[in-house]
Amino acid sequence: MQSNRTKLKVVAFVPCKGSSSRVVGKNVKLLDAKPLFLHTLEKLIFQCSCIDLVILDTESDDVIELAKYLECSHRFAVMKRAANLATNATDGNALFINEVKHFDAEIYLQILCTSPFISPKSILHSIEVLQRDNSEYDCVVGVEKTKQYTWTEDGPMYEVQRIPNSVDLPDTIIETMGLYAITREAALLTNRRIGNKPFPLPLTPEEAIDINYDDDFVLAEKVAWARRMEAVKALETARLQLTSAILTDTMDDLNMPNQTVHGLAPQGSEYKIMGRARTLKLRPLHEGEDPKGIYDALKSYDYVGNGDVIVVENPIERRAYFGELNAHLAKKQGVAGVITTGYTRDSEEVKIIGLPVYAAGSVCSDVRGRATVESMNQAIVLGGVTCRPGDLIFADSEGVVVIPQDREDEVIPAALQRVSNERNIRGGILKDWSVEELLVTHGNF
Repeated sequence: MQSNRTKLKVVAFVPCKGSSSRVVGKNVKLLDAKPLFLHTLEKLIFQCSCIDLVILDTESDDVIELAKYLECSHRFAVMKRAANLATNATDGNALFINEVKHFDAEIYLQILCTSPFISPKSILHSIEVLQRDNSEYDCVVGVEKTKQYTWTEDGPMYEVQRIPNSVDLPDTIIETMGLYAITREAALLTNRRIGNKPFPLPLTPEEAIDINYDDDFVLAEKVAWARRMEAVKALETARLQLTSAILTDTMDDLNMPNQTVHGLAPQGSEYKIMGRARTLKLRPLHEGEDPKGIYDALKSYDYVGNGDVIVVENPIERRAYFGELNAHLAKKQGVAGVITTGYTRDSEEVKIIGLPVYAAGSVCSDVRGRATVESMNQAIVLGGVTCRPGDLIFADSEGVVVIPQDREDEVIPAALQRVSNERNIRGGILKDWSVEELLVTHGNF
């Protein structure tokens, strides 16, 4: 039973070494177009409100730079790991206790980024076990329970003369090496991430995936692809119902009044789009700087996938970024659409390709020789509206709306409810209801 007292302070650690040997660069290797460790960081920050602070523990400046866009969250911090703790010889308990001693909390979690599919529900469950009044447990460990026909080097461990049914086999309990939760008292008493009274938390086979070898990464890619397609399908269903007007009204009611990007319009296909932002920022070329730097923008296609929206901050006036060839590349990646604060070109050709592009206008002159890449996958600004990787983007002929990732669970359900309410209002109008009857029944509109 959940206690009525004030919830205990919870801190989650995500260890992320900058290098690895079995899978080269594993933690920063792209899983579904995103560095592996960012899957876990984003989940803890945006989907686990039960956690007060999420700590990225790394020695790598490159890792810190990749996560820079998350600094907007007051629930995120970086812990720069000492060099003596950044080797393969470092004991996992020593690493964990070092983390504990740097942050004061009642409950600590350690979520390994090599287990990217652990659900927010399981993370919440691990916390609740330790928050129960008079809990008999001092820690929680993620495990997988399976029925297995086990062997030793000498042969099967079951009766081979009469093969047992799998349901009759004893449980084999395997520590997944992905999720740990422990009270402060137990951590300091034992100097371990596993205390004296552990609760084995069963995880699903998907949650139990632990990436240690190249074959594990291949499996994770397949799972991530399936998950992406489920998410794209859900966004597509919402896209068909929503409009920019519905979203801006909804966000006004939620005290989010400045999320509309003004001055952009469809340059090709007038097709409304909805997807997750993958950001690119250009800047003016400095005197004497190599103009070929603009071609680094092509690397951004490694970071976009099916259903994503390419979002570009282009400050170069009357110079186009994104034309026919980029449209072909984007279409190949399954991109849902493109948003840019600047200009585009080849609008007729892009329209034939069928890729929706929203921009300030179309012009023949290119940014080449005048612009270069400032950043990829970092926060950018679109007409005064901040957009970060993973934010939801919606665009139609009346406007472009940015929905921050940490508020989407409020915005989307409320917007869909508004759609339903307006449908009912239209029904009332067809039934010849008076305005007063409509207001009494459905409220202001």
